[in-house]
Amino acid sequence: MASITAAGAGSGLNIESIVSGLMSVERQPLTKLQTQASKYNTQVSDIGKLTSALSSLKTAAQKLSSYDFLDANTATSSDLTAITVKADGTASNGTYAIQTTQMASAQADVYDLGGMTDGKLTFGTAGTDPATITVNGKTVNLGTGEVKLTPAELAAKINGAGVGATAMPITDKTGQQRLVISGQKTGAIDGVIGTTSFASLTGGSAALNAADSKAPKNAEFTINGISAVSQSNSVSGVIGGLTFTLQKEGIGSVTVGRDDDAIAKKVDDFVTSYNAVVSQLTSMKSGSFGNDSLLRSVKDQLYAAVSAPTDKTNAAPGPADYSPLASLGIKLGVGGSLVFNKTDFTKALAKDADGVKAAFASNAEGVTSTVNTLTDPDKGLVTNRKSTLDANVKANTSKQELMSAQLVKTEARLRAQYGALDASLTKMQSSLANMKSMLGIS
Repeated sequence: MASITAAGAGSGLNIESIVSGLMSVERQPLTKLQTQASKYNTQVSDIGKLTSALSSLKTAAQKLSSYDFLDANTATSSDLTAITVKADGTASNGTYAIQTTQMASAQADVYDLGGMTDGKLTFGTAGTDPATITVNGKTVNLGTGEVKLTPAELAAKINGAGVGATAMPITDKTGQQRLVISGQKTGAIDGVIGTTSFASLTGGSAALNAADSKAPKNAEFTINGISAVSQSNSVSGVIGGLTFTLQKEGIGSVTVGRDDDAIAKKVDDFVTSYNAVVSQLTSMKSGSFGNDSLLRSVKDQLYAAVSAPTDKTNAAPGPADYSPLASLGIKLGVGGSLVFNKTDFTKALAKDADGVKAAFASNAEGVTSTVNTLTDPDKGLVTNRKSTLDANVKANTSKQELMSAQLVKTEARLRAQYGALDASLTKMQSSLANMKSMLGIS
């Protein structure tokens, strides 16, 4: 029977414990490298988050320095039952009187239904090919052979066929069953529908009621007395930057004015983005970077840009003096963050919009320039630190790989040495036992 052996089993030498203890000491430099690698990786992640926050700040700053910073506007209707309106921010401020004399509509053909059996029309003949009708010049398959359909079922067949027309069954006040087939688009051109034919109708009748049918029409209206037409009741491109929908014939007006809330939102977004950078710097200071000078440098440069006096060369002639932005509702808060007071900003905007625009153009451009400098691909402070950290991670990884390979060899050497020692001790113990036996020593 084979015996089970283990290192040190013969001599009693605990090789596993000895090797484990020695390797624990040998691995200490590797453990330090692993700890350092963890810190490097955290710093790389933090630098990435900082870079992303700076990018968002740059985007927000560019919106404030853009020529269309104050172009946000809003449109209101004097009567929402007559006109609804939406502005895209480019419409010229003013009031537009709109009188609608005709609403756009689609062609609507009315068919009087009669001769039905049990309230149903019959199409096709039993044992023949599929029964079909033609709507808007397209074929609608009603079923195979003889097909009996109520007006509602016939309308459902048409509506499910995707022929560009809509069918609706109605019953008029006299009890007459009718089927109205309408175009899905409005306008004298777009609202036209093609041929409708009930040639396969074999039971009952569907006669076009020309008197009640309606031709397609364009919307007709005037804007400040100027005549205009539209294929649709939703009108765009007639007044630049406005889309309005005619709801009924009549008179209404649309007023376009500056949207102070939308403009303030741009400033609030900038402050939020700035504070996100400050928050990330604070997190890095309390975490992997500690009191690293990089953090203070980034923070100081950004604050210097946002609090710099207004560059009056960017201002329109004679603007109010907004220097720095504190007079526009942006002030320094806790921990270097910014606080935005919308009320103060709105007051300044109402007082001197050109001055506000000039102030933000100057400071926002300064912030954009600072971010560009910090993240310059070749010499940016943040970019260079990222490159240094990447190099550190790479070097650390190489050292760990070399050290891990060396530790494998070291452990193998120790096991060989102590294995040999175990064998020698076992042999000595065996010889000693033999001598005792020969001498009669127990």
